[in-house]
Amino acid sequence: MLRIEDVRMFVRATQLGSFSSVARESGIMPAQVSAAILRLEKTLGVRLFVRTTRSLRMTREGATYLPYAHEMLEVIRAGSESLENQTGELKDELRISMPSDVGRSTLLPLITAFCKKHPGVAVNLMFTDTVSDVHQHPVDIAVRYGILPDKSYVALPLAEYNKRILVASPAYLEHHGAPHSLEEIADRDCILFTLNGHPYASWSFYNNQQKHTLSVKSRFVCNDSETSRRLALEGVGIAYKSWLDVHQDIAENRLVPVLPHLTGVKNPLSFISPHRSQITPTARALYAEFKSHFDRLSMQFPFTD
Repeated sequence: MLRIEDVRMFVRATQLGSFSSVARESGIMPAQVSAAILRLEKTLGVRLFVRTTRSLRMTREGATYLPYAHEMLEVIRAGSESLENQTGELKDELRISMPSDVGRSTLLPLITAFCKKHPGVAVNLMFTDTVSDVHQHPVDIAVRYGILPDKSYVALPLAEYNKRILVASPAYLEHHGAPHSLEEIADRDCILFTLNGHPYASWSFYNNQQKHTLSVKSRFVCNDSETSRRLALEGVGIAYKSWLDVHQDIAENRLVPVLPHLTGVKNPLSFISPHRSQITPTARALYAEFKSHFDRLSMQFPFTD
């Protein structure tokens, strides 16, 4: 007899690339995942994976069966949705990955309010600035900055208008004076952020549609976007931050825009999922809450294209 849970584990194994990853995600032993795949193979009468000690590769039969497995899980999900729509009650667990700064300052309050409104919803929250592969990590939803080149997943816009901006604390500007040109920025203390192990040391700006790129150096380098903001608040230098990360600090005069006539590169925020089957009613409802918030926030956005 075909077991739906075995089909689900087969699909996740194709996405995560190992039985061990599926086991960690499901809270079970790898041997249980292996047993589930063996049961499915026995039921179907074909071999779905070629297994070695170092790799897991789908067979031709596995690749042929995969879209049908997706469709089967999609039909089951749709049936569950129809029942949820009748009761109006959301019951789900979402694994959500998000950037450290906007995640803690903006998304976390929205998520906690959402969970209070829907007691049947549970969340597993991961804060990371690494641009990770959502197919290889056990998440249902990832909120990510930047222009996303990979089109193999579902991406929904949250704040397409967002851009980067130079900021510093009033204390820093009072002590060192406000710079009047990009050339002066290169001689100042800047705060660098590393992404995937590489310092983000080339800052780009637009002035009257002309692009200018500046190489900067710093005594302060970190791999956490919230820490870079905190360093700016401490007055140690000038930071090149997403406007979404610092808009409240600017409104409350904790940080001040530097060279405000220049606009930084676009840094849109997106709501992404590995597969459309993971955009459940709960995920869609959470997206609606996020989108509503960022749409309201767009009214405060100070720049135009």
